[in-house]
Amino acid sequence: MKSEKRIGNFILLLAEQLYAQFSTQELEEALLSSATTLEKLLISSIENLPKSSLKKNLVQHDRLPQLLQLLRQHLQALRSAEPQKLSFQSKEDRSKTLKEAVDEFVKDFRDGTLETPKSRQILGRLLQVNDDCPLELIWSFAAVHLTESRPPAADSRVLVSETLTDGGNAETLTEDVGSRISIAKDLFQCFTACTAGKSCSGSTSIAALVPMIVVLSEAVKKFSEHSNSKPLTKSEKKTLKNLKNLVAEVLSYVAICGRKNSGFSPLNLPRSLSCCIALLEFLKVRRTGKDSERSFERDMEEFFPLTSPSIQAALLDEDCNVEYLASVVILETTLLRLVVEVIDWRRALKRQESCRSAAKDGELHQNLKILTVNCIATAKNQSFFDILLELLLEQKLPITSFLSQDEEILLRGVLYEVTTLVNYAFLGQHGENQTNEANSGDKINKIFLNRMVVAHQAVQLFRVL
Repeated sequence: MKSEKRIGNFILLLAEQLYAQFSTQELEEALLSSATTLEKLLISSIENLPKSSLKKNLVQHDRLPQLLQLLRQHLQALRSAEPQKLSFQSKEDRSKTLKEAVDEFVKDFRDGTLETPKSRQILGRLLQVNDDCPLELIWSFAAVHLTESRPPAADSRVLVSETLTDGGNAETLTEDVGSRISIAKDLFQCFTACTAGKSCSGSTSIAALVPMIVVLSEAVKKFSEHSNSKPLTKSEKKTLKNLKNLVAEVLSYVAICGRKNSGFSPLNLPRSLSCCIALLEFLKVRRTGKDSERSFERDMEEFFPLTSPSIQAALLDEDCNVEYLASVVILETTLLRLVVEVIDWRRALKRQESCRSAAKDGELHQNLKILTVNCIATAKNQSFFDILLELLLEQKLPITSFLSQDEEILLRGVLYEVTTLVNYAFLGQHGENQTNEANSGDKINKIFLNRMVVAHQAVQLFRVL
């Protein structure tokens, strides 16, 4: 049932993208001619998807005629609803329309007067004509798209406000975390489709995942809180498996995007997060509240739960760009993967034990070490490595709400090892993504100095242990 829904959402999103991309004449030709053109576009879009259960279901040959028919129906419906397509004469015209469209979206969403078809048509067109789509555009379009494809539940339940006590039953945990996993998958599908075009840089594709990481982090946190107090049931083990698979899938996608050209577009995070807030409020994973009731510092903690205050401050710096935000997303995804690995190991113990004592044989320590080295070596990202070192300079890692104190100490020790004792080829090179050699050299020097400080801290920790 859920797989059919995701297939339908994918076809609807593809239709919106094609409609925005086609001129009026191209649209008419695609609808009136044989299905060859649409078939090629459909197959190409499916092939560009990351490896997932959705892609596996889509590539079934017997589905192709049905998918083509559904795609044609959506295109015809869009043409009937909005026959006049937008056109832009210049880059300045696009920028002006983009600002107006995003501002209007945020205002209408807050006022409850959002006209979904109109907003979808304008934002979808802007999504196609911009060279490297701004994050506020991607997140605004995602909210409009999900407004139709994923209508909010009839109840007013706000997932982010729910907590599970020790008395919570397995059904409650499975339903709560399962709902977040489902939302995260829908967001992941939407963002990967929006940034699949050649116009989006690898940095933008990764940075666009911020709202999904928020939902995924909350799911991991809630599951960890419950699994730390009692053994898992059969349904909870299945939920953990789904959670682990999704995190691994996101990491693979991030690695693929990292091979694309990076983007150094300026980042206006407060403006972008206003659209992200609207998206998460619609999905009921964030409380709706008046602007006067919000603290932007608290918003930063909520949107980047696996970072430190210094990293959050750097994101608000006027010189910050999308490439830095993408590196932060890589860091958070990596930490989530390590946390899930510890939770899975905790389950394997079948009884509550100290991870420090469980790691005496070195098996857990070795698993985490191999996993972390693989994440760093696959990313090949100097900014990510630099941010990871900065995180290790903090007194505590931002995973204390996910893991116990012993588990945090164990994970910190692993991170000390992989950042100071392993040589990575990409650290000895001038980064291809740097704007010039001077900037690249400065970053390498900074990394070298931070590694020395981290190595000193590691020696102090191991002396205590």
